[in-house]
Amino acid sequence: MEVGSALNPDEFPGLAHFLEHMLFMGTEKFPDEEAYSQHCSNFSGYDNAYTGLEMTNYHFEVSNEGFDKALDMFSQFFIGPLFSKDSVDREMNAVDSENKKNLQSDMWRFFQILQNESEPTSALNRFSTGNLETLKKDGVVEALKDFHKKWYSANIMNLVVYSKKSCDELETMVKDLFSVVEDKQVTVPSFKEPECYPKEKLGQIHYIKPIMNKDTLKFHWFYECHQKDHYHKVLNIVSHVIGHEGENSLLSYLIAEDLATELGSYADHELSALSYFSCSITLTPKGLKEYKRVIEIVCQMTQNITKDGPKDHVYEECSKLGDLGWKFLEKSNAVGTATTLAARMNLFEEDNIKEINSTMYMFKEFNKEKYQDALNNLVPENLNIYLSSQSVDTMTDKEFIKEKWYGVEYAKEKFSSDLLESMKNPKIEDKEHAKLSNPLENTLFPKNLDVLAADAEASKSVQKIYGDEKLDVWYKKSDKFKIPKVVVSTFLLTNDCEYNLTVEGSLFVEMWLKGKFKL
Repeated sequence: MEVGSALNPDEFPGLAHFLEHMLFMGTEKFPDEEAYSQHCSNFSGYDNAYTGLEMTNYHFEVSNEGFDKALDMFSQFFIGPLFSKDSVDREMNAVDSENKKNLQSDMWRFFQILQNESEPTSALNRFSTGNLETLKKDGVVEALKDFHKKWYSANIMNLVVYSKKSCDELETMVKDLFSVVEDKQVTVPSFKEPECYPKEKLGQIHYIKPIMNKDTLKFHWFYECHQKDHYHKVLNIVSHVIGHEGENSLLSYLIAEDLATELGSYADHELSALSYFSCSITLTPKGLKEYKRVIEIVCQMTQNITKDGPKDHVYEECSKLGDLGWKFLEKSNAVGTATTLAARMNLFEEDNIKEINSTMYMFKEFNKEKYQDALNNLVPENLNIYLSSQSVDTMTDKEFIKEKWYGVEYAKEKFSSDLLESMKNPKIEDKEHAKLSNPLENTLFPKNLDVLAADAEASKSVQKIYGDEKLDVWYKKSDKFKIPKVVVSTFLLTNDCEYNLTVEGSLFVEMWLKGKFKL
């Protein structure tokens, strides 16, 4: 449902999350606060929920025999919750306990800084989880009831049911159980204004003291919201280019210079108001010491790919990988499927809702103009940088402050003139062993995905199909699943131990052993 922490009343931070907890604690039809969870457990299942900034997702999984009653009990969350005094006190402590657990999570701590440093009057700038300090106040029960009464409306809810029952049976069940959920014609406010990260909030570097002894450098380039870019997925392509790990990649360059060990990139979205492209780099001791050089290298990479512009072979690789992923999609577990679909439904309209599954994988076309715009955005003016290290206080003379909710110590400053100059005009040269560019054209995609004919004799035993002084390859044919997929187990032998690495992938064997032999 399209209700989350962004709608918390100012006097009760965390109320939406607290309400999520309370709906499990008994309803008018099923007043026992343990009944729902116990029923799910009795039928080999479980129940859970989570609260985001603009969404709350409730879900359960049970065996077929327990499904009808579980769905009935579930529907009552949105019809007649009890909010009993005993449950309020107990679940308030549960929310507080959950928050205390998160205090040691660098992920939660970083996200709170992202919220704190946003525009103070924006819907992003808040404490979302809640604790005893924010919730143990007079009037909280009335606030829970008012929030449920105001926002829990049928017109902003999505429901996904996954069962062996026929669609007609499920439709009848859903209408019988959920038709009484009131449609209050709620309109969720837009969170685009005030802007979460206006220009004056960008062009900064933040120095953060983490819990874990791990040195990371994270880049966030901010965009207008791309959350509904189902068909072109330009930020996904940017992520593929920045995050690839092959020849001429950013990571391979950093590794060759002994500056980093890992790199991850992704696009994320907040409040249907902004998107950001993130690149997170795990630094070596040398990389931490020379973090400004790492920043310069990253900026050289973004400039190089922006200057190169859209490359057809890059899009083709993303598109082919997506097509393969969709064509040979494996069956996922029921609750995962239902939860994902329910969370995505509000991003689609009636005319394209049938594409809710395929668009997670497939691309429609290469919109080169939109992609070039996405590349053009990778500039210092749209960027914030976050340096996280337990020794970070030695790297700036700025005063460190302690964030209120998680106790994170951090400092911030605008990019210095010297740093900004190196970012705008980087002088990182290609080297014989390392370059910074788009991925090379991938020639390793299979051209024939036909499955080999069943062969009972060949499937009985393992065959050695390649060997040299460094590598032995053994092959075991399977006729069970009849899909063009392999499982690769790699045994690395050292003087004193053996490592077993298992990789699954339809392309891995051909990419790894190209030119050596044919299966």
